[in-house]
Amino acid sequence: MDVEKLLSTHLGMGEAWHMNPDEAAALHDHVTGLVTVLSAVSARAQTSEAPLKAELLVPLWPLAAIAAMDRGEWLDTHRLIQQLGSAAPLRKESMNN
Repeated sequence: MDVEKLLSTHLGMGEAWHMNPDEAAALHDHVTGLVTVLSAVSARAQTSEAPLKAELLVPLWPLAAIAAMDRGEWLDTHRLIQQLGSAAPLRKESMNN
């Protein structure tokens, strides 16, 4: 299965016709959940007191790569990122110092 291709294509009437009602509901819930999470993260990044360092803004994981990961692997990655953030400054230094 090519996850990247699946995540980048549009859903057609044929695919929707082949879904059962539970699949259609699950698809809607997951897609709206994804949009909710990504919107919240983006809003927090824009309203943060100091921007992240430029080297942290380089995209690393296409959404397809995250989807292809084992859930535990992704959560371990996230935990390590959180630990790194508490051990090293991730934001640019304030110009007021």
